[in-house]
Amino acid sequence: MSVQQIRKEESDKQYNQKALKSGFWYVFSEILVRGVSFFATPIYTRILPTAVFGNVRIFESWILILVPIISLSLYNSVERAKLDFREKYDAYISSIVTLTLILFASITLVFVIWKDTIKECFSFSESMFWIFPMYGCAFVCILCMQKRERQMLNYKSNILISFLSVLPSVILSITFLMLWKEKATDSMLTDIRILGFYIPLILLGVGVIVIIFLRGRTFVNLSYWRYGVAYSMPLIIYAVSVQVLYQSDKIMIQRMRGDALAGIYSLATTVVYIIDILSNALHGAWTPWLFEKLNRGEIKEVWRVWWILLIGMAVLSWGIVLFAPEAVWFLGGPKYKDAKWLLGSMLSAGVFQFVMLLFVALEKFYKKTRYSGWAGLISAGINISLNGICIYKFGYRAAAYTTAFSYLAAVVIHYLLIRRYMGKGNIPMNKMLLFCLGIWVVNMFSMFSYYAPIYIRICGISLLLLFFGFFTKGKIKRFVRQWVKERK
Repeated sequence: MSVQQIRKEESDKQYNQKALKSGFWYVFSEILVRGVSFFATPIYTRILPTAVFGNVRIFESWILILVPIISLSLYNSVERAKLDFREKYDAYISSIVTLTLILFASITLVFVIWKDTIKECFSFSESMFWIFPMYGCAFVCILCMQKRERQMLNYKSNILISFLSVLPSVILSITFLMLWKEKATDSMLTDIRILGFYIPLILLGVGVIVIIFLRGRTFVNLSYWRYGVAYSMPLIIYAVSVQVLYQSDKIMIQRMRGDALAGIYSLATTVVYIIDILSNALHGAWTPWLFEKLNRGEIKEVWRVWWILLIGMAVLSWGIVLFAPEAVWFLGGPKYKDAKWLLGSMLSAGVFQFVMLLFVALEKFYKKTRYSGWAGLISAGINISLNGICIYKFGYRAAAYTTAFSYLAAVVIHYLLIRRYMGKGNIPMNKMLLFCLGIWVVNMFSMFSYYAPIYIRICGISLLLLFFGFFTKGKIKRFVRQWVKERK
């Protein structure tokens, strides 16, 4: 073996170790931080009336749908930019943040001119109207910073940002609600919840902007702007369509069936948030490693790790389905009990979303972001069409099934587009699709276990996990040996 090969192996080993360490701490911190929001939900649901809880969640949905459009989805270019602007990475990010500030300043001016129309169209209160552009800008800048820190494998600073983006907001909003819950009207409670939660995030965004500018010291660079816009523009459609898939259900239920049922559906999405936390944490943690492996042509290693992650996500979704009645009771209490019947399909959709994120990462790496846009547009159109028909005809529960179907359709569409570039043989699609359908069927049938006492469900899942562990112990041992070997 030549000296050059030995150095390459040592470099690869060092990078794998650093990526593994960074990824572990990133996933750990995301679960811990997002867990704070999750465990705050029972407090919110017991303080706030169902309709108020639903209104707040609808406001959050509008933020997630509109911000990618206003910001041109520029934050999505940060990950790939590390490979294209290695020595000028911080300059690129600071320039992109300047463009983001210009975009949000412009939209704020439009909002002020059409204030009454905007408030009526989106059902915004006065506080929602002013918080929306300020938080939207802060949100995008925080995302740019977090993506930068993940790409640089700086897990400590990323953990700090994650904690600061959740803890102060949750503590302040709950404190204000507890102080005013007996005296405030429903509209006042909505404003208190909005202001208490989003003002700390806006302040964090200001701090992040200052740090980005101090690092990059580049405010305007037209070549960076052209790169960011060209790369990110197709992802606007994808980013919006993903939020349409995830958020349109609540909005359409609110309009067609009322605030109360929208609140129940929102509670179900909070249960699904458990799997979303892990899905997005894993995706964020392994994307830098994925890009480096793809850059080196090491596709087999990518699939080896990805299948382990996918199986873990599927097992998690199934476990949550089995204990959905207890999760719903914990998060919302008896008034939200019907939410448990939504979770078989909604948690399966969470697994499908994890698969979809893989294809999106591949499209980002190969700079085929227009594929993400097309796939997102088609799947969102399917979702809205099915929701319009099925919610009206079968009730609000139908939205859970249409969402799962739409995510699965998105997976297929992404595959059909990206295979033209990657090659059909490099993606095990048949195996992947059968696995997705299998977990959906298992989760749906598992809801029949709700008629049994909890101890029977505990015994059932324990036996099945032991059975699964027995037949996969060989693969687990090989994975552990490989992991230990890479750590040496």
